[in-house]
Amino acid sequence: MPGDYRSIVHKNLITVIGFCFILIFSYSYYAQYIRYSLNIGDDGNFAQVAKELLTGTSPHDIRYGYGLFWYKIGEWLFALFGPSFLLAQVVFFAFMAVTAAFVFAAVHRVTQSWIAGVLAGLLAALVPNFPPTAFYGFCSLINLFTLAGMALHWRALSGREVVPAAVALALTFLIRPDFGYAFSLPFIGLLVLTGIVQGRQRLLRLAAIALGTLAIVLLPVAIMALKGGYLGLMVDDVLAYPRTMAQFLLPSSEANPDAVPADAGTLMQRPPVATIWEGSWQAAGYAFAVYAPVVGLAAFVLIQLGGAALRALASPARVFDHLVLAAALFVVPLASFPHYMLFRPDLPHVANFMPGYIALMAIFAWQVSGGDILTGQRYGRARRLWLRLIGWLVALVIIASLAVYGGIGLTLPGTGAITRSYGADQPFTIATGETRYVPAEDKAQLGELKNLIEAHSAPGERIVCLPFCPGLAFISDRRMLLREYYADDSFLLTDPGWIDRTIEKTLSARTPVVVIFDWAVNGTEISRVKVWAKRYVDALRAAGYREITVGGVMVYVRPEAAPTP
Repeated sequence: MPGDYRSIVHKNLITVIGFCFILIFSYSYYAQYIRYSLNIGDDGNFAQVAKELLTGTSPHDIRYGYGLFWYKIGEWLFALFGPSFLLAQVVFFAFMAVTAAFVFAAVHRVTQSWIAGVLAGLLAALVPNFPPTAFYGFCSLINLFTLAGMALHWRALSGREVVPAAVALALTFLIRPDFGYAFSLPFIGLLVLTGIVQGRQRLLRLAAIALGTLAIVLLPVAIMALKGGYLGLMVDDVLAYPRTMAQFLLPSSEANPDAVPADAGTLMQRPPVATIWEGSWQAAGYAFAVYAPVVGLAAFVLIQLGGAALRALASPARVFDHLVLAAALFVVPLASFPHYMLFRPDLPHVANFMPGYIALMAIFAWQVSGGDILTGQRYGRARRLWLRLIGWLVALVIIASLAVYGGIGLTLPGTGAITRSYGADQPFTIATGETRYVPAEDKAQLGELKNLIEAHSAPGERIVCLPFCPGLAFISDRRMLLREYYADDSFLLTDPGWIDRTIEKTLSARTPVVVIFDWAVNGTEISRVKVWAKRYVDALRAAGYREITVGGVMVYVRPEAAPTP
């Protein structure tokens, strides 16, 4: 027993030291460029939603892309320190740093390899996920770490493994409910397996511990939401996930098929596979980042099953334990896989998927290179050597693919890496008084847009920013009129009355400024606002709004606010 205790302490100490090392490295690295770049889309969305909530906008009057709790974090910090774009970045990078630390912790927990854990953690830190959606990686890794603990001890689960996993699951449901559904599957499955081995009483006891932990985490949030009048909104956010998915996949019953263009709502297209060997290095790198995980996940499944078949006769119980662990680990990156592969196959969404994938591939590389996943006692020495050689080759391919992704993420914009700061050497002061550093061309455009907004509206007035540029309201100290901060041509299918409602709301509110970027958000011509929402643009012109063009951005100002020619 003393020896076992010392072993447990030693393992935990290494995990804590490695976790802290990755945290310190991450914070030191991110501090070099946290003040650089000014993303008025995703970054600005978080900052503006948090500011709107702080300044009294009802939570019911905003359409959220993610769980309300994520934006509440920003609101609470803004209440303490004041609205600040830098503070929004601090939230993002803090989550990114913790995610990288959990990459180390998860890999080390499964492999007991300090080297594998540190290398994986450093890669996740150097090329972190897209900052304003840092919760993707965070939710994935806290669940990967805790589910790994459950899977490693599933035959004798105790509260020591169940409680952390339930906490991780509760936080996930608050921030990203669809991930919560996905991670519930291995969580429940592991509890059931333990119940099968240890009996119904043990299962009921563990289930009670899990439910109690969920209640302890969620109850304070529920009470706060009840007092704030938005409990129903948060509950609906969790329960409405199947309906939300149906809206993306099925047209609204209200839509008139004859009035909707055939290509409306077309999802962003993946690059052709041939781009990997035919395109420029940037295009090839992007295509590689999109498709390499498909091969990696498939290889993981095939080798886990193949290795289990090779070793089944030698040690069936051990093989089953290995498959339980593999299944629990596989679900985590798989949960975020459809988001980039089916809906948004761009580098930011690939980067959101990568922390969980990096951890899984690091574990996989360790298994095939140093473990006995492909070998068994019943094979001769020569055959075992060949199988081990195959394992080493697979590990080298995995490591090489992760290294290629690291090079892509460090040199192409779209991840949270230091690439964000390249060329961003011009100071730009926003309404909060803080200074950001941006490229010269961005400074010129943002400065002109900010000046136009400030010249034709008063502080705190509500403006319209389409299709996705709420950060303009934040940097000019304005508020948002529409509840939708992001709008694209899918609204023609999912919300066919949106254009008419928006015309009425904009004109009845006598909105002083409407900003429309000429941006094909889905890579199609119809996804430009001036195309799919042409009736809205025409209505502004008919109402006397004056159009001022700023480098591809159309600014419409209220007639009485327009300057005399």
